[in-house]
Amino acid sequence: MDRINANKPAVFLANAFEDSIFPPSQYTDFFTRLTGPKRLLLAHGDHSTPEVPGAIGLPNETWDELVLWLRHYLTGADNGADTEAAVQLKSQRGVWRGYPNWSAVSQPRTSYLSKPTGLTRTGSLQPQPQDGWTSAIGAGVPTVADSGVALVSGALQGLLSIPTGVATPLIDRSFAGVWSGPAYSTAATVNGIPKLHLTVKPSARDTSLFAYLYDADALGVASLISHKPFTLRGATPGKAVPIDLRLEATSWEVPAGHHLVLVVDTVDPRYLGRSTLGSTVTFSSPSWISV
Repeated sequence: MDRINANKPAVFLANAFEDSIFPPSQYTDFFTRLTGPKRLLLAHGDHSTPEVPGAIGLPNETWDELVLWLRHYLTGADNGADTEAAVQLKSQRGVWRGYPNWSAVSQPRTSYLSKPTGLTRTGSLQPQPQDGWTSAIGAGVPTVADSGVALVSGALQGLLSIPTGVATPLIDRSFAGVWSGPAYSTAATVNGIPKLHLTVKPSARDTSLFAYLYDADALGVASLISHKPFTLRGATPGKAVPIDLRLEATSWEVPAGHHLVLVVDTVDPRYLGRSTLGSTVTFSSPSWISV
C-alpha cells in the first residue's frame, strides 16, 4: 500500500456484493487505505455479473462511469469524473446512493442477542444488553439456511432480482441459533458491513460457524442480505471464547413491516467446514450484532 500510495494513481474499483471469488470486504479495505484519487462501485451480483450488459454493448452504469474516469485521468477531459461521490452503492432494488468515503456509508445500530426460548426456540435482537443466558446447538448437521450456490445464486440476485431465500420457521433450531429483530415501521436501508460479536463454547477443537443476516416478512419468508464463514481452530473444548467477524458489505432496502433475522449454524454446502458431527456449540452473552 505504501508503494502504491507513493505514486497517487487514480484507482477505479467495481465489484459485486455477492462475489464468491473476491468478497467485497477485500475491496473496501483496499479502497479505504488508498490516498490518491479513487472510486468504488458495488452492486448486487456475483463475479463480474453486474458488468455483463456493458461487456456485450448494452447500457451499464459501471461501464459508463469507467469511461468517464479513464477519459478524465488519461486525457485530462473536464467531465466531472473527479467530483462524483467516491463510493457508490446500488441496492437490490436498483437505487444508487453516493457517499464521500467508506466511513460515511453507514450509521451502525447495535442489537443484543437474547436467549432463544419458546416453542420456536427463537431469540430476539434487543436494544439493551442481555446477560446471563446460554443456548446450545448440535454441530455438523446442515440446516435449510445457507449461502446459496457459488456464482449462480449471486448472478440470480444481480441479474434477475431472485434472492437466496429461506423460510425461517423451517430452520431446525436443534442445529442453528436464530434471533429475530422487531418489524420496521418504515422502510430502512441496511448499508455497509454488519459486525457480529459472539461468545461461543465449542465441545470440539475445530468448529466452523456460518452467520447469515436475512430480511424477513411477517411469515418468516426471508431473503439473504449478507453472510460470513468463520472457523474456530484449536479451541479448548468446553471453554467459552469471544468471536468477532464482519459479514460482507451490502446495500439492501428492507420494506416496512419486515424485520431482520440472524442465523448461525455450523455447515454450509458452499464451503469446506471443520464441524464435527455429534459435537455442540453453546452460545451465550455477551453477543451482539451491529448493523
